[in-house]
Amino acid sequence: MIRVLILLIVGSTSVFSLQTPTPSPTPLNRSFIAFTIPEKDLLPENVAFDPVEEAFYVGSTRKGKIVKVDRQKRVTDFTAPRQDGLWQVIGMKVDSVRRILWVCSSMGDNLIGFSRSETSPAGVFKYDLRTGKLIKKYVLDTVGEQHFFNDLTLTELGDVFVSHMAKDSLIYRIERDSDRLELFLKPEGIPEPNGITISKDNKTLYVAHDTGAAAIDITTKTITQISAPQDVSLRGIDGLYFYENSLIAVHPGKKEVRRYFLDQAGRAVRRADTLESNHPMMNIPTTGVVVQNRFYYVANSQFASFNRDGTLFPMERLFEPVILQVDLEPETPSFSVSRSNLENRLETVAAGLEIPWSIDFAPDGRIFVTERPGRIRVVQHGKLLPEKWAELKVAFPRGEGLMGLAVSPNFRNDKEIFVLGTFLDRHRNLISRIVRFREENGRGIDPQTIVDNLPASRIHSGGELSFGPDGMLYAAIGDIEKLDLVQDKSSAVGKILRYRRDGSIPQDNPFPNSPVFAIGVRNSQGFDWHPESKEMFAVEHGPSGFPEENNREDKDEMNVILKGENYGWPIASGIGGDTRFVNPLVDWSPAIAPGNIAVVKDNKSRFFCQFFVAGLRGQQLRRVKVAKANNRAGWKIVEEEPLFYKRFGRIRAVAFSPDGYLYFANSNLDEGGRELKLFTADDDRLFRLKVT
Repeated sequence: MIRVLILLIVGSTSVFSLQTPTPSPTPLNRSFIAFTIPEKDLLPENVAFDPVEEAFYVGSTRKGKIVKVDRQKRVTDFTAPRQDGLWQVIGMKVDSVRRILWVCSSMGDNLIGFSRSETSPAGVFKYDLRTGKLIKKYVLDTVGEQHFFNDLTLTELGDVFVSHMAKDSLIYRIERDSDRLELFLKPEGIPEPNGITISKDNKTLYVAHDTGAAAIDITTKTITQISAPQDVSLRGIDGLYFYENSLIAVHPGKKEVRRYFLDQAGRAVRRADTLESNHPMMNIPTTGVVVQNRFYYVANSQFASFNRDGTLFPMERLFEPVILQVDLEPETPSFSVSRSNLENRLETVAAGLEIPWSIDFAPDGRIFVTERPGRIRVVQHGKLLPEKWAELKVAFPRGEGLMGLAVSPNFRNDKEIFVLGTFLDRHRNLISRIVRFREENGRGIDPQTIVDNLPASRIHSGGELSFGPDGMLYAAIGDIEKLDLVQDKSSAVGKILRYRRDGSIPQDNPFPNSPVFAIGVRNSQGFDWHPESKEMFAVEHGPSGFPEENNREDKDEMNVILKGENYGWPIASGIGGDTRFVNPLVDWSPAIAPGNIAVVKDNKSRFFCQFFVAGLRGQQLRRVKVAKANNRAGWKIVEEEPLFYKRFGRIRAVAFSPDGYLYFANSNLDEGGRELKLFTADDDRLFRLKVT
């Protein structure tokens, strides 16, 4: 139980004066909604899981009852309010072998009808899972004493350990054979014990407390404070769970769920990964339960939803309880809590752009930028030149307009620049084209269509265009809302395409006489190549909830694009178990709507080989660190960091320059930015970030 309730019980403060930790400034969202409960004033603290019936149990601090959520997500009362003398339901665990639901319950002012007194009782309740009937209860209710049971954990033999805090910090035990509540330990150095869990070998208790976390040897009762790296804090943990030699912890004040990897002895944290941070549905997250390789947890206990007179907020100000789930799979990315301080290195380069899409660089230092209405602009010596380098009559806003841009790798000699855009053909149908310009006297002239009649639509036209390390020209075409063509190898819909610089098809493409390099791509607007392995990394937008997409949402992807491989759309979306397709390295949910992606190519930079992803809906620039892995893609994500969250609005274009800067541009004058009113007088702007 988080500290706010305890302090209210003992009468030393109130929820309104309590100083809680400041939440982390940037979100890192990987959780999905597991289920919701249509009872806004439940004020849940805990969740337990029965693997036999595949049912969840959620306890109410407000009503003193337990609800059951079955495998069909049907919600029923397992106990009635205040049944069997239940107070606030604080902690629960399922003994699936013996078919028991263990519940710790304590008096507190969340409870309807609470009145302050010198006595505060607490108890452990033992329920039969099959019948819902109380088997036994173990109560501490002595006049003048303050008791509060916080959480409990189970051994394989069926013994129960319970954390206790109020006047005294204690650990209680109920041994299966004796069936009595007995004091196990009055631990020194464990103030206000909270979340409690047990190691897989049943030899060590792990207890979260007011200043950190501790390990207790059950046989010797030896207490060891868990040490951690200097930049990792174990303070403020509520729920605590042992999983694969690591601790899963919920930090309510910081609105975070973290995984702390332990050393071999289990007495020190060697690495801390953030699983979830600042999820939009978090309103004092509390505790959870590990189910196989997933962690389910209470996202919104709403414990601060009280007026100063102690009355609960009206129903229109409350929310349905949400249980979130986050993957704990080894192959699933786990994200470091480290911060780069990159945000201190930002410079504004130019203002006055209009919906920039792509950035590339000439050898003489000029920066070329495409604008969706059809213009190619140049930034030189830190200034946006007023004259257009070139302009095309593109389909905009009916279509995506002018999108990808690629400066020829041999620009010093051939002076050529390539662009990808949407146009109207002679029948007024939307198509995409790749067009080549030649520069003369500082202007783009002689536009030549080298690839014509590529599929296009008002949305999902893809748009990336870039030269690879092999000298070939790569283009991304989206699903253009024609999902039936994405898996068709004879169609360019939903594909990564590969051409020679004259628009012809390379002989070593994976499919004979076809420009198709990879299939099953929904809507990719960015890719770049790893500087060492020379493999393509690409980002793409996940589904938007359309009926034709089976109402799926979110799951934006980062993929390693391998020659001839299939990435699953529209059959699969996000990380899944279908062996026909290559899994993405991550599926971002909620969606960030990735624009372009750029990798740092300077081997003198500490960010060498790290990727930066532009986020439109996510309103961020996301740093992503990858490492080799033993999976089909060959890579995994080991670290992420959202940068500039909601500082500059929608970000689409990003590119790494030869002089060691990361350039990116916001895109607030597009339809999305105007709808959200994100733009300012200076938008759209070009920024640069020193990463070397």
